[in-house]
Amino acid sequence: MNKNKTANIKKITAALMSVIMLISALVSVPCLSTEAATTSQGVSVVYQTHVESVGWQAEVKDGEMSGTSGRSLRLEGIRIRMEGASELGIQYTTHCEKYGWLPWSANGEMNGTEGESKRLEAIKLQLTGSEAASYDVYYRVHAESYGWLGWAKNGQAAGTAGLSKRLEGIQIKVVDKGAQAPNDCQGISSNRQEAYISSTGDTDITVSGAETVNVTYRTHVERYGWQGWKHNGTVSGTSGESKRLEGINIKLGNKKYSGEILYRTHVERYGWQGWVSDGTMAGTSGESKRLESIQIYLTGEMAKHYDIYYRVHAESFGWLGWVKNGEPAGTAGYSKRLEAIQIILAEKNAGAPGNVAGISSVTATGFQYKNQSQIPDNPYVEPKEETNTNQNQSTQEEVPNPDNNTNESVGTNTESNTVSDAEKYADMIPEEYKVSNYTYKITPLVPPFNEFYFVETDHPNPNAFRFVDSDCEYFAVEDAECWILHQTYVRYVDVEYTDYETGRIHNGYIFSKQYDSETDGGTLMVQQGVNNYGDHFFFIDSEVTVECEPVKSKVGYLIDNCTNENMTYFEKLDAAQAEINKYSVYPESINDTSDVNENFPYPHYISGLHEDQCVMEQYDVMFGDGEDYINRLLVQEAHPFSLDSLGVPSLMGKVARTLEPDCTIKSTGSHYSYAITYDGETHYYGGSGSGSGNGIFTDVVEKLYYFDNSDKDFAANPSLASMSDKILEYGKLSDEKLAGYEEMLTGEAVKNAIFPGNWVKIREDYTGYEVYAYAGMFSVDTSYSFLSDTWVDGRYIDSYEIYEPGAKFEDHPNADIVIRNMTYRDVSGTTVTRDVQFIYYSNRDEWLAPYSYLRRNYYYSDTLDTLPDYMVLTREEVEAMDLDYNTDKLPESGVSCDGTVVPGTPFYN
Repeated sequence: MNKNKTANIKKITAALMSVIMLISALVSVPCLSTEAATTSQGVSVVYQTHVESVGWQAEVKDGEMSGTSGRSLRLEGIRIRMEGASELGIQYTTHCEKYGWLPWSANGEMNGTEGESKRLEAIKLQLTGSEAASYDVYYRVHAESYGWLGWAKNGQAAGTAGLSKRLEGIQIKVVDKGAQAPNDCQGISSNRQEAYISSTGDTDITVSGAETVNVTYRTHVERYGWQGWKHNGTVSGTSGESKRLEGINIKLGNKKYSGEILYRTHVERYGWQGWVSDGTMAGTSGESKRLESIQIYLTGEMAKHYDIYYRVHAESFGWLGWVKNGEPAGTAGYSKRLEAIQIILAEKNAGAPGNVAGISSVTATGFQYKNQSQIPDNPYVEPKEETNTNQNQSTQEEVPNPDNNTNESVGTNTESNTVSDAEKYADMIPEEYKVSNYTYKITPLVPPFNEFYFVETDHPNPNAFRFVDSDCEYFAVEDAECWILHQTYVRYVDVEYTDYETGRIHNGYIFSKQYDSETDGGTLMVQQGVNNYGDHFFFIDSEVTVECEPVKSKVGYLIDNCTNENMTYFEKLDAAQAEINKYSVYPESINDTSDVNENFPYPHYISGLHEDQCVMEQYDVMFGDGEDYINRLLVQEAHPFSLDSLGVPSLMGKVARTLEPDCTIKSTGSHYSYAITYDGETHYYGGSGSGSGNGIFTDVVEKLYYFDNSDKDFAANPSLASMSDKILEYGKLSDEKLAGYEEMLTGEAVKNAIFPGNWVKIREDYTGYEVYAYAGMFSVDTSYSFLSDTWVDGRYIDSYEIYEPGAKFEDHPNADIVIRNMTYRDVSGTTVTRDVQFIYYSNRDEWLAPYSYLRRNYYYSDTLDTLPDYMVLTREEVEAMDLDYNTDKLPESGVSCDGTVVPGTPFYN
C-alpha cells in the first residue's frame, strides 16, 4: 500500500477515535447529535400517554419515553404540547383500533380513547404556527412484535397498519431545522429502520383533515361512567342497552375562528341547567339522573362559518331528527332518557346531515313534547353577514383564541400582525363591561381549598369577566385541562342575595373553579368577556391581574396535611381516607317547602313504594325562578368532602395516583370501593356514605352567608367542623319532619287499603300527573310491590311502574303477564285462587311462574324445568290471549295515594 495513503488513513482513524471519545464522555446528555439534537431556543415538546391498566402517566419531555417497556400494555391515548415558543404549536392524529385515523388534535388535547380498551396502532405529528418552519419534530414508537421502529418526522406515519399491533411506547423530540435525531436516544436504539410498517407494503399514509375543525364529545353513561371522546358524528352512548345518558362534555378542536360552543341539558328532577361551554360538564355525575334533552349552539366567528347539528336517541322514540343551532333535541313531559347522541359541524347553510354512521332517524322531528310551554328558549341569534370593504385584508382574519390556549391562529391580517385582542374587539366591549374599569379581590371561601371564592368587585356583570391561572403546580400532577374561575350559575338557599338575578351578595359574587380545573392561587389574570350577542361572551386576555392567597386542591390538601416522608405508601392513603371520613357529610337534595301546591295537600306515592322518597315528592326539588337557576345549599356544596359512593373513591384514586403513578387502581365491582395495588400489595378505599339521603327541607335552613363580615356571617370564620355540624343539623331536623309525613303513608289504614291485586292512583315522579300503578304480590302473603313491564287486566304497566294508555301487545311482546284470580295447585298440593305473575325468560322464549308455584320469593334455576304445564305459557298461548283488550280504559276502581285526598281513599272511574 502507498505509504502516503496509509498515513492518511491513520490520521483519519485517529481523528474519528477522538470524536468517538468525545461523544463517549458526553453520553449523559440526552439524544446528543453532532448536528444538535436540542433546540437553540430552548423549545421543548411535552407529552403524556394513557396506558392500558395504568391510566394517564406523568408528563415527560424531549425524547423521554412515555408508555411502558416489557409489560405488553397498549397505548390508548396521547396528549402533546409545546413549551418555550409562543408561536409554535403541534397537532397530531392517531390510528385507533376499530376507528381508524381519528380527527387531528392540537396543543394538549387528547387524541385516542379513554375507557374503551382500544389500542393505538400508528401516529402522525406536525408542527404548526409561524415558527414551525424553524424546527423539525421527530418521533418513533415501540410497536408490538417489532420493538422500536425508526424515526419519523414532520407528519410522516409511525407505527403499523393492517397488522393489529399495539403501540406500547413513544419518544418525541423537537430540534432545530435540519438537525438529526440519533438512533440512540435515552439509551434506546431502533430495532428497524422503517418508521411505519404496513401489511400492504405502503411506506407512509396520507391523513386528511389537518385543517378540519372538529367537534369532540363524550358522555357519562349509566353503570359505565365516562366513555371515550367521540368526534364528528360518531355515536356517543349506547344502543339497545336501555342505559341513560347522565352527563356530557363537548368541545371544539382545530378551531380556525374565535367563538365558543355552548350547551345545556335538561336533567331529571332538575330541569334545564345553566349554559356551559368548551368541555365543561353538563348534566350530573354520581346522581343517577337521566338527561332528557339538550341544546347546543356556536358563538362568535364560529357561528358565522358553521352550523352545529345534533340528534339524539330517546327512550321509546328511537333516533329523532336532526336539529341545529340551539334548538332542543330530546323529549319533554315524557320522563324519557337520552341514550345516545351524534354531533356534527357543517359548513354554514350546507343543510342537515342525512344518514350518518349508518343510522337513519325514525322521525324528522328532533324534539318531542306534550305542550307548547315545554319548548325552551333558544338564545342563538343568526349572525349578520358583514361586508368587507378593505381589499387588502385577507378574507380569513387572524383571530385570538378565546380560551387562552396555545392553538395557533389560522390566516393572517395583511395590514398588521400585531393588533391586540383588546384592539380587535374594542367595538364589542361596552364601556360598562371593561375589566380595567373595576377592582377585584379574591378570597377563598373555605381556605385552603381552591374550589369556591368570594370575589369582591364593583363590576356590575359577573358573566363578563373570569380569572385564569396560567402557572399552576397542579397541571402536571392532576391532569388539569383548564384553569378558569367563573361565577357559579347556582343560587344558594342559605345565601342572602342583594340581587338574585345577577347573584350579587353585598359587594361581590360567588365564583368557583371550572369543571376539572385547578389553581394554586398566586397571580391570576382577569379575562375580558367580549359581548357576542345577547348576554353571551367569549373571553380574551387582559392586562389586569389580581392576587389570591395560596390554595390547594383536595388532593394537594390531603397529601400536604395528612402524609409525611416517614409513612409507607398505604399509611399515607390510610391517613388521607381518615381525614375524608373525619369531616365528610352525606350530600342531600334540597326540598322546597316555600311554595307547596295547594292541590296536593297530602303525602303521596310516586312510582315505587319508598315512603321516604314519596314524601320528598310532596315538595319540588329546588329549581328557582322559572328554572333559570339550580338552587342548593352553599354550606353543603362548598364543603370539600362529600361522603358519597362515587366522590370518595374517585378522590382516593387521585391521591393514590399522585403519590405513586405506577400504582394500579381497579373498581371492586361495587361502585363505592377501589382496589389500589402497589408493589404487590392491595388495599381498598372509598365509602358509600352513612346518611339517610332523604333531603333537606328549606324551612329548616338558615341564612348563613352575608359576606359582610358581621357576627352573623358564616363566611367570616369558615371551618370544616362548623360546616359539617350545620349540614348534620339540617339533616336531623328534616328527618324529624319527614317521619311525621311517612306515618300518613304507612299507617294501618293505608296498608289495609293497598292490598295486593289493587290499582293505586299516584302522582307520576317528576311531572306530577295523575297516573295509575298496580300493587302485586305473587310469592308470599306479606309483601307486595308496584309492577313494571307487565300486562295486567288488559293494560300495560311500563318500566316506570305506571299504566301506559294505548299500549299494544306488539309494542311489548316480552313483558311479564299477570293472570287475575287463577285457580291452581301449588308445590304443596294445596289448591289456591290468587293472582299469578308469569315472568318472561328470553333463553326459553316462555313465561314461567316459579314464585307463585313455590309460594316463596326465591327459586333455583333447575326448578324451572320441574314446573307443571299450568305454570308455563308458550309464545303461541300468549299471542292468543288478547292481552291489550283494556288498553284505553282507565282502571275501574282502587285506592288513591296521589296527594289530593287522605291516602287510602277509594277511587272509582
